[in-house]
Amino acid sequence: MDNSVEMGLSAEKKFVQVMKGEGNTVGKSTKNQDMFEHWDYLINDLHRVEVKGRKKRKRHDSKPDDEIIYVEFSNVRGNDGWIYGKADYVAFERPEGFLIVPRKKLVDLAENLVSSSFTKYPTIYKSYRRRDRPEEHVGLIRYDDLLTIPHRLVKFK
Repeated sequence: MDNSVEMGLSAEKKFVQVMKGEGNTVGKSTKNQDMFEHWDYLINDLHRVEVKGRKKRKRHDSKPDDEIIYVEFSNVRGNDGWIYGKADYVAFERPEGFLIVPRKKLVDLAENLVSSSFTKYPTIYKSYRRRDRPEEHVGLIRYDDLLTIPHRLVKFK
């Protein structure tokens, strides 16, 4: 299994533990909801949450870069990326817990920050796609940018 997939599954497991530790009920999305509606968990039968694990800036880096956030505008098939999904919130894994932000506020933030001009390498505030993924469109923003929109940090116990 790909290391980034393992990191994502680990983040999801930690998210479930944190939410249950706060007394919430947690339901898992179906495979179709995850892939096409872009949400992972239903909290208290009310709020759909997309969980994002910590990311490396480049695939071959040895550890995650906690100063950056990748935002997916369109996926490798050219469909809407997770930022335009049906999640109410996005939970970003941090070393100390999860920073949870409203997805619609994140859309506004990312669309305003990320330039439409593409670069060959992941660069803050620029659009990027991997060379072999012509339909993909991601952007890179700073973690600190998330602190300018409504947010809640849920710490690990």
